[in-house]
Amino acid sequence: MFIISISSFSQSDFRKGFVVQSSGDTLQGWINYVESKDQYRKCRFKPSKESEATDYLPDQIAGYGFLEDKVFESGVLETEKSSDQEVFYQVLVRGNVTLFKHENIFFVRGPDSLIRKLDNSKSQTESDGREYATKSQRYIGTLSYMFQDCVDLQGKLADLRYSEKKLTEVVEAYNICQGDDIQVYKSQKKWLKAELAVALGYNASKIKFDTSIPDYQYLTEDFEIAGSVMPGISLNVASPRINERFSFYLGAFYLKTDYKSNSIINQGVVEQRNYLDIRIEQIKLPIGVRYAVPFGQVSSFINGGFSYTAHLSKSVEGQQERKINETIETREIDELVIDNSQFGYWIGLGVQHQTFKKAKLFLEARVERTSGILATVVVNNTVLSDSITNFQLIVGLNLW
Repeated sequence: MFIISISSFSQSDFRKGFVVQSSGDTLQGWINYVESKDQYRKCRFKPSKESEATDYLPDQIAGYGFLEDKVFESGVLETEKSSDQEVFYQVLVRGNVTLFKHENIFFVRGPDSLIRKLDNSKSQTESDGREYATKSQRYIGTLSYMFQDCVDLQGKLADLRYSEKKLTEVVEAYNICQGDDIQVYKSQKKWLKAELAVALGYNASKIKFDTSIPDYQYLTEDFEIAGSVMPGISLNVASPRINERFSFYLGAFYLKTDYKSNSIINQGVVEQRNYLDIRIEQIKLPIGVRYAVPFGQVSSFINGGFSYTAHLSKSVEGQQERKINETIETREIDELVIDNSQFGYWIGLGVQHQTFKKAKLFLEARVERTSGILATVVVNNTVLSDSITNFQLIVGLNLW
C-alpha cells in the first residue's frame, strides 16, 4: 500500500476546464489541477482526457480556469530583485475592483487597470535600542484609498486581516456597495469543512530499553511485540476554498498494551531468570497535517505530526530468580516507575474511497515513535531510558 500511495502522488489530476487564448477565443478541455507554485507558472492542457498534454506559459495565453472553480489571468508581476516577469494571477473576485492572488501575495486592480500590490511585508522597527520585525500593513492604506467612495467600509479596514477570506469579503462588499456586477470564483467551495471519522486499528508495539546500570540489565533483553486493538475517532479540518489538499488532523484512540519479557542472563556462576509484565491502558492523541491527492472516487494521502499518549492505568508485575550453584534467591521486581504519559511523532500513508454518497472508506498504515513509558532513572550519572516503536494499521469511515 505504501508503494501505491507514493506513486499516486506523482500522478496528474486533470479536471474539466478552459484556456483563453490571446485572441480571446476559448478552448474547452482538461487542465491539470495543482495547488503548488506551478499553477502560477504554467497551464497543462489537454483537448480530451486521452490527448497528449500541452504546456502553456503566461505569455502564450490570456488565462485559464476550471469549471466552477479556480480561474487564472496572465499579467506582469513587478519584482524588486529581477526584471518583471509574466505570471498567472489567480482571480478571486472580478468586478470594478478585482482581487488577485499570486502565491501568498494579494493584488487589486481598479478602474484605471493598474495592478496594485497589497503589501504586508515585514519591516524593521527600532525601540529602546532593539530592532523588531513587524508587518507593514500597507495594504490597509491601499484599500482605504481605493474604497474612499464607500464610507461604510472605511471603519472596517483598520482591523482587516491579511487573509484570502477577509480580503475576498471586503472586495466583494465594495463592489456591491458600488452596485457593480461581480464574479466570485470558488464560491462553490466552503471556507471551512470538517470530516468526522470512526476508525478501528491494530497496534503492534515494540519497546526497547537502553542502560548500563547493572541492576536494570534484565530490561535490555528482548520484549515480545505487544499487539492490541485500538478503536477511535478522528477529525479532519480543511479550507477547500483556499487549499483542498491540506487539512489539520486530530485523532483519539483507546488501547491496552501488554509488554512481556522472559529472559535468562548468565553471569559466570550466577544464572538470572527474569519475568516481567508491564500493562498500560492508554488514550493516544495524534495531531498533525494531512496532504491528499484526489482522483475521482479514490484518493491517496500522507499525514504526520506529533502524538500525546495519556496513561489511564498502569501496572508492573515482575519476578527475578538468581541461582548461585544450588541456591535460588527470589525477589519481586518493583523498582520500575511508569510515567503518566508519552510524547512522540508519527507518519502515515493511506488511501480512501468514496464508498457512499456522504461517506468515505479509508485504510492507513502508520508508524509512530515515542519517548517511552519510564520516568527518568539516573544512577551514578548513568541513565535508564526506553523508547517505543508502534506499527499501526487503521481502517475507518469518514461520516461527513
